[in-house]
Amino acid sequence: MPRLIPTLIALFSVSVLATAQTTENKTVATQEAETWSVSPQFPGGMTAFTKYVESNLKFTKNCKIFVKFVVETNGKLSNIQIVDSVNEETDKRIIDVLEKCPAWIPGSKGNEATRTGYLYPIIITGFKD
Repeated sequence: MPRLIPTLIALFSVSVLATAQTTENKTVATQEAETWSVSPQFPGGMTAFTKYVESNLKFTKNCKIFVKFVVETNGKLSNIQIVDSVNEETDKRIIDVLEKCPAWIPGSKGNEATRTGYLYPIIITGFKD
C-alpha cells in the first residue's frame, strides 16, 4: 500500500532582521538574529500532522512535493506555496487541505507568539512506476 512519508524541515527558525547603512558610497549590511524559545507544534505533534495530511490527500503515483507555509501567531497556516510542483491539480488539493488544517500551537519567544515559516516535504512511495 502506498505511504505518505512526510518529513518536516523547519526553516526560518531564525528571524533575521537586516538593515543597511550607507557610509561614503558603501553599503554595509548588519544583521541581528533572534531565535524562538518554542517552535510551533501541530496538536498531537508531527505524527498527527502526517496522519492529517495522509488522510486528506489521495495520490496515484510516486512523487515528492515541497510545501512552504507560515504558522501565524493565531496558529493558522498562511502563505501556503508549492515549491516543487507535481501538477496544478495536485498543488490545488494540497493547498486546500493545508488551508483547512486545524490550528497549530504557534511558536513563541518569551511569552509572545511569533510567526514561523516551514518547508514540509511530502514524499509518496509504494506505487509501481
